[in-house]
Amino acid sequence: MPEIKPTVSQFIESAFAIARSKYHETSVCWTSLSGRLAPSGLVGMWANIQKLGELDLLLRCLEDELQERIATNPDGNGIDFAYAYQVAFSETWVGAGYEILRSIRQRETHSRKVGLQTRDVSLRDDFKSLFADFERLRMPIEKYEIPKDKEMKAPIRMKQFPELDATPDYSMYDKDDPNRSHLMPSGISERGSIVWLAIDHPTDSQYWVERRQLSDRMLQFIDVDLRHPTQAASS
Repeated sequence: MPEIKPTVSQFIESAFAIARSKYHETSVCWTSLSGRLAPSGLVGMWANIQKLGELDLLLRCLEDELQERIATNPDGNGIDFAYAYQVAFSETWVGAGYEILRSIRQRETHSRKVGLQTRDVSLRDDFKSLFADFERLRMPIEKYEIPKDKEMKAPIRMKQFPELDATPDYSMYDKDDPNRSHLMPSGISERGSIVWLAIDHPTDSQYWVERRQLSDRMLQFIDVDLRHPTQAASS
């Protein structure tokens, strides 16, 4: 009798099924969000939001498990390859989430220009804040650049993170240098989620952004009344 060997496809299907079962309520929320956040009639975006949700559920499981491993091994030694895969999936999730929000903003902007009715979701302060965080992560992750660096008036002095041997190592980031590169510092939050150090060069500030918090903030749009957007939109 031939040996039956499990396939990679079967393992992947099982992983997503386990995540969907563990986070059933969150899964339902993502399905609801796809119908509320995507522009009317844009079925393709509905599907992509649901796929973003599926990956979010898997990542939440990976984050929970990483949190447990760190709790049992607080010195951080011996973190396995699952962490590397979690980083890769988290970066993919950020890129996909950015494109969904960018498409919503772009379509609404165009609709307003041609005089069509729009919900103006992209004019809401919470949408703008969420989109800005996605943008500040997506550019370094996918393009190795500081977001909107064309607006920089002078090169920025960058410090290596983490420091090696407690000695600061500096370099210059010049928007006019074709070989410029920005490797965004990252870490692990208390929830086992990946965090990145985002740079906002117009305000000369930086702050940590957690992947899981981005997901939570996106899901909050389920409770937003999108029927009367002008009441919540910024002036």
